Amino acid sequence: MNGAVALIAKEDTYWGTSGILVCSAWEPEQRVLRERLSGELSFCLLGVGSFAAASCLSGRLAESRCRGHALPREVWFVGTAGLLLPSGGLRRALPFAVRVASATWFDVLVAQRRSYLTSAQQEEQVLKSLDAGSGGPGLDDPNDVWTLPCRSTWGITLDPSEPTLHQGEGCHLENLEIYGFAKVCKDHGVPWRAFVGVSNWVGEQAHTQWKEHHVAASEMAQALAYAAVFGGGSSSKP
Repeated sequence: MNGAVALIAKEDTYWGTSGILVCSAWEPEQRVLRERLSGELSFCLLGVGSFAAASCLSGRLAESRCRGHALPREVWFVGTAGLLLPSGGLRRALPFAVRVASATWFDVLVAQRRSYLTSAQQEEQVLKSLDAGSGGPGLDDPNDVWTLPCRSTWGITLDPSEPTLHQGEGCHLENLEIYGFAKVCKDHGVPWRAFVGVSNWVGEQAHTQWKEHHVAASEMAQALAYAAVFGGGSSSKP
């Protein structure tokens, strides 16, 4: 009996007391959470890009099963992103944190009808997060925490004037890892959500803005995740 109780306790805490695995591209994007909630959360570094993210997360989940553990209750992505707004869209001061409604793989050749997706790919083109049905605040109030769709691409977009970029969702986030991350969560049947700090506007100045704002943007995203651990909705600093 004691052995069984010990095994259950081990299972319950493998992913932290909350049962949540937090993933980021690199360590600074989860540093505050590691320092403040190391017992409540578990952590994984994915690397840069959707392929790296998918490979790393798949390996982490497979390893847990091989060790006899259940999958995490939820998997969260915490990081930074660029934001593309339609012409004339509302802007707010950088940086700020948002929730992610869905993850999409975006290929400009497909958007331009110079390539196409198979039916199997189309079925998984948009992957919804736990926050997808929340409705979220509109873009008319810059003080609210927005909930927005997020796209992954091969690389960072330099020309936001490309018409095909504005098809479908309109205002959206751009992050290199989110689709690979979300695809692995879907394949394993694990609910996911994401909190990202908007560090830049999509365009030629993206890298310059990212260098200026990525630390603060990362901290804001972690603050939003911190609030979610305790059932809050604000972006108060942990």
